[in-house]
Amino acid sequence: MWLFAAAIFLVALALRLIFLLYSRDRFWPHSTYFEGDAPLFAHWAAALDRGERFEEGLPLHSPAVAYLMHWFAAPGGPRDWPLPARDFLALKCAWCGLSAATSAVFFVLAARTVGLRAAWAAVMLLMFSFGSYVTAASLNSETPYAFVVVALVALTTWFADLKRRGAIASLVCLAVALGVLHGLGCLLRAEHPLLVVLLACGMIASPARGLPQPAIVADPRRGRGWLSVGTTVLMIATMVGVCLPWTLAARAAIDRMNRETTLPPDYEHAAIAWTDDARRLVDAMPAFARADNVRYVSDTLARAGRKQVSGGEVEAFLRRQFDYIPAPLSRRVFVSSQGPLAFALANHPKADGGFSKAALDARFEPDPSLQMTLPSHLRLYNDGYAAGWRSIGSDPAAWLGLVGRKLTRFAAGATLGVGATNWPVGRSGTRAAVDLATPLPGGVWCVWQTLWGVALASGVYVAAKRRVGGLWLLVIAYKLAVTVAFFGYARQAVSIAPAFCLLAALAVDRLVRFLPARLAGPRIGYGCVLMVLAVMLATDLAIARRPAEMRIRGPARPATHWAPNAFESNQSIDILLEAPAKTK
Repeated sequence: MWLFAAAIFLVALALRLIFLLYSRDRFWPHSTYFEGDAPLFAHWAAALDRGERFEEGLPLHSPAVAYLMHWFAAPGGPRDWPLPARDFLALKCAWCGLSAATSAVFFVLAARTVGLRAAWAAVMLLMFSFGSYVTAASLNSETPYAFVVVALVALTTWFADLKRRGAIASLVCLAVALGVLHGLGCLLRAEHPLLVVLLACGMIASPARGLPQPAIVADPRRGRGWLSVGTTVLMIATMVGVCLPWTLAARAAIDRMNRETTLPPDYEHAAIAWTDDARRLVDAMPAFARADNVRYVSDTLARAGRKQVSGGEVEAFLRRQFDYIPAPLSRRVFVSSQGPLAFALANHPKADGGFSKAALDARFEPDPSLQMTLPSHLRLYNDGYAAGWRSIGSDPAAWLGLVGRKLTRFAAGATLGVGATNWPVGRSGTRAAVDLATPLPGGVWCVWQTLWGVALASGVYVAAKRRVGGLWLLVIAYKLAVTVAFFGYARQAVSIAPAFCLLAALAVDRLVRFLPARLAGPRIGYGCVLMVLAVMLATDLAIARRPAEMRIRGPARPATHWAPNAFESNQSIDILLEAPAKTK
């Protein structure tokens, strides 16, 4: 089994390194097919190098990838590289290693839970998944998160087995290991606490047969409850401990923003006079919001001919202009504070299902960035859940249509093609804002998605009938819930690709059972595996050595600070492949 896993690791690593090392974007932090948050993480890492605060230290994003860049990707770029960048290529190679390790661990887990034949089918789908190629070549959180999820499912499965055998000492060690992994998951993805809750419920609900009950308590039911709750609490406490340094730093940054400022309001040079009660109103605002709002109120009222403003007039003005009086930043943060803001943005009536800024006040710039000093932006940061629910309640039917668009994007990530060519749908595609590229609409894409849909539905049926894969169904349910509540991303589905591969493999395994015994034997099976491996390796290498020319259609801006040919775009673009470049 472990020899098979080692071989899978080496083959998967070779496939991903071929895809990476022959690509035109290997020195960028991101890639042509997947930009995501990688440039932001790279800028964050550069700020850490300089000992500076990034985004004032506010916990707007999960920090793990930025710190990994800071610790393990040396500043300065490759040898003889003319730009003062960072050696992203070395870290991308590590990402490829993590992606390959995910395939290897997934195979061992699948073999022990659904059988060897289904495990081979599942790992073949995962190894050759175009989505896993793309995420391994871009320094976003999806690749390490996929490894964490597979490891969590493996250890949670092992936990249930140990619980049945009553191995209490091993359970305690395993609960600590699970807590560490959950902590890493939280530092990688802001939505991970939901999976913590689901898997913790699974741990508590798992049976605990064979426990040495008299050694614990007289009542066996109480013994099982003690063991389940105690180990789960230990796991959660360990997770909190892993995240605690970041949580404390985040709350310190929030307190600093609320209480300290280097630019107090300049009442003496304001365009109008401020009464004492008006100044008291401003002093009650968080420190970071005072100066800009005093300046804006003063300039606006001065243009209207006013000479003086009172506290009541300031409050009325701000409510009329922004429907909000600046309040302190919320300290309710564990790892990331973007939840309320993302909920409001994702469920705005003008949102399109993916990342959208439609809910942000754009009166001062057409493509607004988050400005905490702007009351309308601060309202979404602090009270975004209430704003999002108001949007949903104002037109539930329109919101259901929005949910459909979110799920469509998610489904696109779950049904990508295979190999470096993204067969059969091809590598031309649309890359939505902050997401990875998905194929252009067409007949082949529609048929391919239908086949995947049938395979996944059949896999769910087989899993229910065989009573396997329950944890993977929880993982899928968790990502679906996140998609419905927040943004619809293809990258969300790719980050849990093992779950979809397992379900499809169960359907394939069920079909193989109908074949004659001479065609379903292990020799035929291993022969098919070797043939597919040879074909995929040869195809990927041939494609890599004759790269196609890419044409970008849409708003893209040069990013030559990463590499001479680099570009970035925070909007939707099309990636169109031309004929392969001719070699002399």
